[in-house]
Amino acid sequence: MALAPAPGAAPVALPAECVLGQYTTLFRPRLTGPLDVVAVQFAPGACAALLGLDMAPLTNQWQPLGQSQPRLAAVLVAAAATPHPTVVLDEELGRLAAGRQPPTALAAVVADIFAHTGQLSVAELGARHHLTERTLLRWFRHEVELGPKQFSRIVRFNHARQLLEAAPEARWPAVLDAYGHFDQAHFLREFGEFSGVRPGQLPASFSLTRYHLRGLAAL
Repeated sequence: MALAPAPGAAPVALPAECVLGQYTTLFRPRLTGPLDVVAVQFAPGACAALLGLDMAPLTNQWQPLGQSQPRLAAVLVAAAATPHPTVVLDEELGRLAAGRQPPTALAAVVADIFAHTGQLSVAELGARHHLTERTLLRWFRHEVELGPKQFSRIVRFNHARQLLEAAPEARWPAVLDAYGHFDQAHFLREFGEFSGVRPGQLPASFSLTRYHLRGLAAL
């Protein structure tokens, strides 16, 4: 599979086993042949804890899995040849996860961001969790890969996207309220930045992605 980092850009081929970082802009995967995928999506902070990675250099980037976890990469290759690859992978991930957890305080901040759908400012998060803004920024960049402000923007966008997918007929006041009381022009600009489409085009543009995600869940 290849990734086109921007519309019109030349696709970049991915290695067979890799760690894909958090992308802050729209990118489009491009299939270059038959697709047979085993994918693991980590909760915020979990990839850094499990794989022992500093996530900051991986923003909008990828690296071969063998670079940080050669044993896991070898297990993944071997698992792909078995009838139940996820069983083999679960065992190896369970071994890695023993005794490794994201910092408790960071997990509490991330949970707070989700609970408030990304509408808390960095200053409010710091005050609620007795942390300086500098500490929050350092934690998020190295553990989550994004600053807390950018992470909150993504959470806010996903909340609005879910609302529009569940109720495409939703009126603008309800959508803007879910998005944090921004004006309509700001909403459209930020929505387009993350999705590449206008809100009314969302269901059609995301249907293929949802189809493939259902297929991945069955692996």
